[in-house]
Amino acid sequence: MVKVTDGINEGDIVALFSLSGEMIGFGTSKMSSKDMIEKSKGIAVKTDRILKVKKQSKEI
Repeated sequence: MVKVTDGINEGDIVALFSLSGEMIGFGTSKMSSKDMIEKSKGIAVKTDRILKVKKQSKEI
């Protein structure tokens, strides 16, 4: 986990983003944002859906 938004509570629906900022899925939080920051291990989110990510072609 690279970044966490404040105000997440256990049971909230949360979005999952790639490092480039694209939404790649969503799930249900299994701990609060405070716990996500303080704990070094554990399951933070139960993934409900992963979105299909389109690969961008590079023009030459």
